[in-house]
Amino acid sequence: MKGLIKLLAAAVLLLSSVEAQAGGTGTEITITHIAVNSAGVVRIYVSGIVSGRPSCATSVQGFAIDSTTKGGVEMAAVAELAYSLDKSVTVTGAGTCDVTPGWESLSVLEIAEDKTGPGVTLGGHPVQQH
Repeated sequence: MKGLIKLLAAAVLLLSSVEAQAGGTGTEITITHIAVNSAGVVRIYVSGIVSGRPSCATSVQGFAIDSTTKGGVEMAAVAELAYSLDKSVTVTGAGTCDVTPGWESLSVLEIAEDKTGPGVTLGGHPVQQH
């Protein structure tokens, strides 16, 4: 019984720490600029209202993507597509600044749905159709 109580307590602690790391979110966001450095860090600059940013996100309004990972490559491609097509996006940050200091790491990027069909969602996972 003590083992079960310890397990439940650990699960509650784990879930509360995950919830505490929720990041910035925004809808109808415009990507205004994309920059990449030689370390594979992609920075997307955005305009629009992003709420819930973590305190570590001290840079101008934007997000960082690690393009050395498969999910990061996919998110960078979607960011470039949205920028080139002048499409609005929905963003969700990771709640951390572990890709580069001062920039919130991007967790989910979605091209906003329009009259021509469903959006494209990427968050380190295969593309999902709505």
